[in-house]
Amino acid sequence: MSGWEMYWLVTLDGIITMAGALLGVAGVGLFIILLFLPLILDENIMPKKHAFTAVKWMAILAIASALVVEMVPNTKQMAVIIVAPKLINAAADNDRLMQLPDKVIKLADDWIAELSPKDAPSESK
Repeated sequence: MSGWEMYWLVTLDGIITMAGALLGVAGVGLFIILLFLPLILDENIMPKKHAFTAVKWMAILAIASALVVEMVPNTKQMAVIIVAPKLINAAADNDRLMQLPDKVIKLADDWIAELSPKDAPSESK
């Protein structure tokens, strides 16, 4: 694993946390703007052009932050993405490891036979 991959593996949770915080800020900003919308639409306080620009940028920030929070994998997911294919390829190349499932199945069969009752009770009418 390269240093670059290791860096991203370690910092993904921080990126997701920061995007979540931005999502909160954008949500609060949109709520405040919508709460004071009648006052904002009054031309004496703020021009409509500026009000709609603020709403547009808050909505863009909220959507972008939500996408980052949902689409960026966290550290555990990224570790699986990086490590799982290497493990699968290593397992496929290892003949000794490929024989393991037969032994496990035989052990499970023996254990189930040992636990099952010797004489099954018959139903009587």
